[in-house]
Amino acid sequence: MSGKIKVNSENDYLTSSDNGRTWKLTGTGSFNSLFNINKRIIAGSKKNLGLSYSDDGGVSWTSSNITSGNWGNIVYSTDRVYAGSFDNNGIVYSMDNGETWTYCTEEGNYVSNAKAKAKSSDKEILYM
Repeated sequence: MSGKIKVNSENDYLTSSDNGRTWKLTGTGSFNSLFNINKRIIAGSKKNLGLSYSDDGGVSWTSSNITSGNWGNIVYSTDRVYAGSFDNNGIVYSMDNGETWTYCTEEGNYVSNAKAKAKSSDKEILYM
């Protein structure tokens, strides 16, 4: 099995293309959560910086319209990306792979150590 592995540490974003034998620093930042979709990385900040995205493997980051708060549990459904707040900002979703976000709920803490899952069928079901 081969492929690129992407992880974040306390302040850095690392990638490995040899299944974890060696690592390359590809960016810096402090993230609660990283999610990769369609070659875009979406990141939830843990330093009150909101939600950001990268189209170059984490070398540079662009802020979304959510520029504050601590976010995590980023999950993808059929046509939406969801993120939950650590600090009472609720749940947001994006229909453009993380560039802009809309609030589902505007308050509440929706991040835990449990895995978040989104299921799409006739009805959206979001487990956080």
